[in-house]
Amino acid sequence: MPNKKTTKKVEKKEEFVTKEKFDEVTSLLEALNKKLEQQVAKKEEPKETKRTTDEILKDFSEIRDRIPSDWRNIVDELLGADFEAIIQYPKNGSGFLFKIIVPESKSNAPKDYLEFYKRDVRTKSLTGNEGLEGVKKFCKLVAINLGLNKNNKF
Repeated sequence: MPNKKTTKKVEKKEEFVTKEKFDEVTSLLEALNKKLEQQVAKKEEPKETKRTTDEILKDFSEIRDRIPSDWRNIVDELLGADFEAIIQYPKNGSGFLFKIIVPESKSNAPKDYLEFYKRDVRTKSLTGNEGLEGVKKFCKLVAINLGLNKNNKF
């Protein structure tokens, strides 16, 4: 004999809320909403403070020691001791990013750029075999761009 599926009809109980209970819950929700709005109004939005290049460079003071001294000497000689240099190695692949942080006093970046990025960073991707010569070429290009080649250093 074939199996016949039987379905049971379940009667749903309809429950209602009285107007008084509904009004009570509504008033509680409105009071909670007012308290939340007051707390949000009390909180001030954090003010963005503009950090100077010197303050940013302090964050990188320990990184300065990780740059080979020959490379640091090139940056100091061609650009100046107030420029910072950072090396960033990729997670995979070869080469590295060589970054020069230009002090605000010597930067020629537009005002809008500095407002958005907060600092003037020049970046060059160098392969492993470029090394010292790649750093020197890049520093020369940055110096020329910033107009620091007045004494014909190179």
